[in-house]
Amino acid sequence: MRRGTTYVRRVLMRRTCHLSSLFPDGRLISFGAFCGNPSQRSSVVLRGMRSALGKMGVVLLHTDLKLEAAAASLCSQLGVPMVRVGASGAAQRQAGGYDPLYGLDRFGVLRALGVADDHSATAHVGHYLTILDTLYRMSPGRFGRYAYSLGALLRLSSLPVVNLQTNVLQAFSSALSQDLVQSITMPGVQMDVYNRVSALAQRLSGTLCPALAQPGMSLPTPTTSLVALSTMCAVTSVYLPSGDVGTLDYLDAELDYLVRSHVPFMLVLSGIDVAGTDMRQRLISEQGVGQSYAVGVASSNPLSLMHDQQDVAALFAKLNRIVVFPCTTSQVAESVSSIFGTYDHVVRDSNAGVARGHGQLFGTYSEGYVEHTVKEQNVRPEDLMGTDRGALVVWGGDRALVDHLDEWN
Repeated sequence: MRRGTTYVRRVLMRRTCHLSSLFPDGRLISFGAFCGNPSQRSSVVLRGMRSALGKMGVVLLHTDLKLEAAAASLCSQLGVPMVRVGASGAAQRQAGGYDPLYGLDRFGVLRALGVADDHSATAHVGHYLTILDTLYRMSPGRFGRYAYSLGALLRLSSLPVVNLQTNVLQAFSSALSQDLVQSITMPGVQMDVYNRVSALAQRLSGTLCPALAQPGMSLPTPTTSLVALSTMCAVTSVYLPSGDVGTLDYLDAELDYLVRSHVPFMLVLSGIDVAGTDMRQRLISEQGVGQSYAVGVASSNPLSLMHDQQDVAALFAKLNRIVVFPCTTSQVAESVSSIFGTYDHVVRDSNAGVARGHGQLFGTYSEGYVEHTVKEQNVRPEDLMGTDRGALVVWGGDRALVDHLDEWN
């Protein structure tokens, strides 16, 4: 028996490929870089970011200060402003006046505080937002471009109602002042708002806003935020060395505002685990990715990004460009391989032989074929365990195994 094969495998073979050919100038592209080493993944991230710089806001969430430094250098070359936010270096990393709620609308603030679906808490917080709205209309210069800020909300909600009435509400119309006093003096209202606002401030003080960690201190006048920077087509670099579900969920509230306001942006995550966060849905949304915003992701292992094979497959389906550098383990290679599905491997079995009839000295030679198909992987695990300079490159409906990926040209 002889066995022959026919391959219909949808994978090209190339000796070399340049990153510049995958990210042509003038085209906004969602992308992913996986496996390999941090330097290799960063080269893809920087190339992908370049397509958005100066055209829209870029939000870079990362765990790699070397990547951030390289992004800052790229922004400097292109004349694009970049603000660094996060725990490392405390205030030195931040533009003075970064405030998490600055630039959000009322619904965005409610969502950031986690009360958007709580009718009672929404009403309680709404009284204080009405105060900020009124103060902003009376004296916008005190607030900057936007009415709401976490610092202002924290100060207002910490005031006893008597002080609030004397120092703030006395400037309002008598009808509005009386209505607000009546609402805020209801049992538990002021304490409920303060507890929720201070809880958010405490949670973000360790990741985004170190100034909020010191109650009673004079907070800087808000001048910027993720929303404000994105509307200016600037880059917001957020350093998140450890996974923090609360911080990621808060940041997603800001991104949600950008989507609702039709402000285009690129969201880039490097080394960030989004499993169990609102950010997970942001990456695989049917209505978002490729329409109102683009995404870029980089991870040493796709499953460490989401922890779910179906979610990873959904993400891959959203990305216009994917680069998979050599996997470090066979387990990672097998998980990535499975995402690219299978093809029908046609197997032809050949049966040859000599048949002799009764009394015949010489038989008759005959040969027949039987075909059947077996499922084989489009991208085999061993394909992903290649040389250090090789990679699997995916663009559109095409896939190519490249012997040498030139990261710099």
